[in-house]
Amino acid sequence: MGAGRKTDRTGLLIRITLAVLFLFSSPLVFSQDTAKVFIEINSQTAAVGIPWILTLIVNHGDPDEVSVISPPFAPFLSVDRIFKSPGHTGARAQTAVEYSFTPNAAGSFSFGSFTVITPAGSAKTEPFVLEIRPVAGETKPFTPRVVWEGAPAQMAAGERATLTLRVHGWNSQQPPPEFFLPEVPKDVILSPLRVTSEERTGGITANGGNGGGGIALKLTLIPLKAGNFTLPARVIQYENVRFEIPALHIRITGG
Repeated sequence: MGAGRKTDRTGLLIRITLAVLFLFSSPLVFSQDTAKVFIEINSQTAAVGIPWILTLIVNHGDPDEVSVISPPFAPFLSVDRIFKSPGHTGARAQTAVEYSFTPNAAGSFSFGSFTVITPAGSAKTEPFVLEIRPVAGETKPFTPRVVWEGAPAQMAAGERATLTLRVHGWNSQQPPPEFFLPEVPKDVILSPLRVTSEERTGGITANGGNGGGGIALKLTLIPLKAGNFTLPARVIQYENVRFEIPALHIRITGG
């Protein structure tokens, strides 16, 4: 393929292979139906503006019968192309699904799960983090302090709580609250609430001082059953501002 020849000539492409192996057991495996996924990562670094390739190796030989549901990549990565091709490892027929990206900004990009679907079943890859290095002369992303507020350590199923994600020390207009929305876990109702302009900028001083911090996101949480409610830590970037959102854990008791 043309991308492979470019790698040989310039050495600019960094390749990560995620091996998607059905009927293979591993601690990193997540399975649905009869399909299982094993993730093999050779490198987790890339550079701004330098093409970077990710390949899914699927243990199914007909590319037309392999479907992949990809996680969102913006704003860190631009997708240049997606290419599927058949192949073999020994006597085993496989399909390679190759993604060619161009990194747009330096920082840590959290890859979500790829969902792979074949006639044998479906499977998901485990999330992982890609570190993107800046090019010469590029400024490092600014990282304000981000905290959760209003979350109880414990609440009962059926109760209601208001959670607030607050950003300290940023003197720029914040992106819309939808930018910060997490993936909603099962067995909960998690609904965004309106954030006023005063709440979004409250306490942030004109020179970027900490102040009280502006509200980036406000949520209503209603757990439906006992267990552990968790929002995992995330890293997202808006323009040249990096938000390191901490994890949130709440114990849910019976209603």
